Amino acid sequence: MVTGGFFDTQCGIKAVRGDIADELFQLVRIRRFAFDVELIYLALKHRLDIKRVPVRLRRNLGTSVRPFRDAFQAGIDILAIKAHQLRGRYRSEALERLLAAEAALLRARFDPPA
Repeated sequence: MVTGGFFDTQCGIKAVRGDIADELFQLVRIRRFAFDVELIYLALKHRLDIKRVPVRLRRNLGTSVRPFRDAFQAGIDILAIKAHQLRGRYRSEALERLLAAEAALLRARFDPPA
């Protein structure tokens, strides 16, 4: 519904470059299990490059997940993500400036001089 083809949003490690993370995490509103969904949504919304990198995790037998309650809450949180988007709460001029500067650097690096 909001993560554009990323189906297993809760599994794995998320890594974000420091300056991007500083701006991106200021936009995060969800503090529960749907936090990962919101983070991926924000990355997609701001056209950040997302890579899938395999990692090996050690098995943890314990869990804090309560399937029914947490799934219900995650559904509510996903609706909240959409509501935040519709209200414009995910806009970030600072993040857009960072991305524009990076795009300019890449163009200068790879475009031949005129």
